[in-house]
Amino acid sequence: MEKKQKRQTFLVNVLYRQNATWQGRVLWAEEGKTYSFRSALELIKLIDGALEGAEADAFEEDTGHVEKGGNRMSPTDNLSAT
Repeated sequence: MEKKQKRQTFLVNVLYRQNATWQGRVLWAEEGKTYSFRSALELIKLIDGALEGAEADAFEEDTGHVEKGGNRMSPTDNLSAT
């Protein structure tokens, strides 16, 4: 039997399109958590993991990803693309 899930909201901000994929940040609105992603596949895996609930703890702010140009992305950075 399939269980019903609550609706979740994810705000995706694509900062760059490089190497035939997207790089940017995704905000999980209900949890207030932001995560940087390096590819569209990684973005899909993050959202899927959050919806499954198995990776809810893994969907946390990550300061380890590197932004184009070598600068570290911070969860407090402005979410608008420049």
